[in-house]
Amino acid sequence: MYDIEAINNYLTNNVVEEILSTLNIEYRKENGWLSVNCIWHDNADGFNLKWRDKKWYCFSQCNRAYSMYDFVGKILNLDFVESVKWIAEVIGLSDSKVALNSSKMAQRAKLQHMKALTL
Repeated sequence: MYDIEAINNYLTNNVVEEILSTLNIEYRKENGWLSVNCIWHDNADGFNLKWRDKKWYCFSQCNRAYSMYDFVGKILNLDFVESVKWIAEVIGLSDSKVALNSSKMAQRAKLQHMKALTL
């Protein structure tokens, strides 16, 4: 299993630019945003899908936020797990850097249990 939070920590604008270049997607830099043509809306005008703060935001039609995993999955027709693996490989993360170990899994299970108790 992959630690999504660990991968997300690596998703800086420079890394996202590397991913976009690998996918041959034209992008623009606009006031701290990375902008591309919306891949979810065929009739979208201009660069209305924008990356900032670890999310893609659609300013075209739906006004939704998408993860980088959603984005890669849509472009390459991959499921979530395949998208995670593809991104980790492209940005050069070894399994040891982003794998969930038993300690992390146990910590998350405890947190989920504690959250359930407070409801």
